[in-house]
Amino acid sequence: MRPAAKFISEFVTFSNVDLVLFITGTTGSGKSTAIKELEGFVTGVFPGEHMRKDKALMTRIARSHNPAAPGFCEAFVRSYVEKEANVHGHVAVDGMPRSEEQAKWCLSLAKRINKHPIFVVMSADKEIRAKRLHLRGDKADIMKARLKHDDQIIQNVLNFMKGRKEYETIEIEFNAEAEKPATPKTEDKVETNKPTLAGV
Repeated sequence: MRPAAKFISEFVTFSNVDLVLFITGTTGSGKSTAIKELEGFVTGVFPGEHMRKDKALMTRIARSHNPAAPGFCEAFVRSYVEKEANVHGHVAVDGMPRSEEQAKWCLSLAKRINKHPIFVVMSADKEIRAKRLHLRGDKADIMKARLKHDDQIIQNVLNFMKGRKEYETIEIEFNAEAEKPATPKTEDKVETNKPTLAGV
């Protein structure tokens, strides 16, 4: 198990309440990989993968000239996430939130499914992310624009959540050296009997 997943698994293991982990972050930071490595600790929910598998839906979105299409996508994702997250035990949602409104919705979802929300924000050096996006087949010009745009989106969400007591956040940053994560940062706001960060 990679260090990021190992830390999150320890955090989950020491919690005395059911958690819903909203794992967001920059493209290529390892969000989906971390959740998949947590199998056995949490139930993973992957809205992006689910949408991509629905070819009819993706075709409708691609052909749509309706300005309401983004709202339709959002409604679809929320409906799917709420259904999949409403299971017994811990849940990890991939790729949310990516806006202030999504962050607010995530809180309301956690309340509806009776789980304590934790927001994990993952980031990585551009060198690591560019390498991963290249392996996915992204072209250099698209990759550069995507990284810059994505950085701003996630920074805006993080800025919104920081300083608000209802958002318990953990930040995990990767450096380029052997792709090892730097020490995670957390804001302790709720007692969950979680492990300390020393030695992680």
